[in-house]
Amino acid sequence: EKLYVKNNLTIGSNVNFEIGDGKDVEVGGNLVIESGATVKTTHGDIMFNGGGDLQQLSVAGAIKSGATNTDDGFYSITVDEDSKLQVNNNITVNNKFTLASGSELHDGVDNNIYTMNGDVIIDGTHKKRSAGAAKMVLKSTNIYSSGTGVLQNVEIDNGDRELKLLDPYSEGRQTKLTINGRLN
Repeated sequence: EKLYVKNNLTIGSNVNFEIGDGKDVEVGGNLVIESGATVKTTHGDIMFNGGGDLQQLSVAGAIKSGATNTDDGFYSITVDEDSKLQVNNNITVNNKFTLASGSELHDGVDNNIYTMNGDVIIDGTHKKRSAGAAKMVLKSTNIYSSGTGVLQNVEIDNGDRELKLLDPYSEGRQTKLTINGRLN
């Protein structure tokens, strides 16, 4: 099941918005989570599908996920094909982050930090601001790319675990991921 919001979705102050277990929310416009609001994403995906229009994700409230909604951060985020998402705050994604083919991730501020605790699928492009200090922190073990993905600054912080770059469409096929910035 899915909640489809054709335009903007604003979660107002003092609102408790819960996305049920396994349910998804698809947003065609901006997603604004105001200060004092709480969004619980349990095990659901938030998909941005604005086509060519630049969508905004602005988070001032609390984001919780996981079976008991005690983990800080979104459960899963997808930036759909040919969509553009500008993130105006630091975010954490605990299960899966997908930047689909032809999609773009834009930094809303120069020092955004995108913390990825689960699998990451990068077939789109991370577009940095002119100062370019934003980074994606990978705490997962799997990065999937069909060879078209582009990231800017990347920090690998997954302990002593092996990090694998995999092709999601063909087991054993060589693939690549372009990093146009720093790799720490």
